[in-house]
Amino acid sequence: METSPDVKKNLVPVLQKALDVLECFRSPDEELTLGEVTTRTGISHATAFRILCTFVQRQYLVRRGTRYRLSSMRRKIRVSFCATMSLPLSVAIAESLKGAANEADIDLTIRDNQFSRDMALENARSLVAKGVDVAIEFQRDHEFAAPIANVFRSARIPLIAVHVPHPGATYFGPDNYRAGLTAGSALGQHAVMQHAGQPKLLLLLQINEAGTPLQERITGVVDGFRQVLPHFPEDRIMHLDGAGDRERSRQVAMETLRYLRRSDKLLIAAASDHSALGALDALRALR
Repeated sequence: METSPDVKKNLVPVLQKALDVLECFRSPDEELTLGEVTTRTGISHATAFRILCTFVQRQYLVRRGTRYRLSSMRRKIRVSFCATMSLPLSVAIAESLKGAANEADIDLTIRDNQFSRDMALENARSLVAKGVDVAIEFQRDHEFAAPIANVFRSARIPLIAVHVPHPGATYFGPDNYRAGLTAGSALGQHAVMQHAGQPKLLLLLQINEAGTPLQERITGVVDGFRQVLPHFPEDRIMHLDGAGDRERSRQVAMETLRYLRRSDKLLIAAASDHSALGALDALRALR
């Protein structure tokens, strides 16, 4: 950088050398030896070593054996959140994370996966290139889970998987089977008290694309229900794919419910709130 004589006379040479050392680290993940630092800065071996030791002591740098790297303690922690942002739950999680990041002075990046495997992988790779410290993924398609997790695992970036488990990631979500078991038991008890144990139909709205993790919720519903009504006919249990979407759930429920009589007793369990609301919309439309 060109410096005028008037400015140059007021500069502190040793401080300039120290900043040269700090700035020769080109990314948060880059690790340099003493020799590589002296090559990039042109500073003598002894001076560069003393500057590096000072930065380590003041926690601007971290030393690992003979290599040095920038310390995360002297910069904002970078966290990413990727989800399909058209889902209301994704928006709610994002807003909550924004508030938490603001309070903790954390750098938060939010990306939209757009229900697309290619977009989800592109987002993951770009966040790795950005050097995020922690990644959070909330996407429902279990087929995306392993490839996305592999991108972050290969870069040694910790991953938190919300709602749908990802291989090697920290899972943040419910015990889906036990949640379903609780709901199924409650439905069975309701059927005994209100329907004399003989409802016309048990309608289950599941999310097929989410695979086994969310299907465990519906499996739990059936098991909990059968704990109360073990002989309930199998042909009166109907599985529909509501996709976790209110409108989709309304449509598939309408197709089934239109053939029932108004006097028929009906039980519904859904894998998501939005599917349950969609089924309720269908019931109201059919009066």
